[in-house]
Amino acid sequence: MEVQVIENMISYGIEEQVFIPEQFEQQYHRVANTIWQTVHFWFARNAILGYEEDQMTVAQYVASMLFPYCTREGRYGDNNIYKVLGVKEPVQTD
Repeated sequence: MEVQVIENMISYGIEEQVFIPEQFEQQYHRVANTIWQTVHFWFARNAILGYEEDQMTVAQYVASMLFPYCTREGRYGDNNIYKVLGVKEPVQTD
């Protein structure tokens, strides 16, 4: 998965009001790079360190990176970030 693909997904999420608009220039470009690095190096890192975490754990990390940028709909709506990534949803607190 390339950085541009992740940025496109985030842009689509902004259009669908799942994510808040960028609050400063290149904000989501930096987030997309961080997600790309995490996903790209995840399995090699785990193999080196002897961890046995799976793809679901990667999805949980990605969801936790995106959660602060989610709108209320993106956090708790019908197509929230957790459902999209297929991970357990948090308890609604707000």
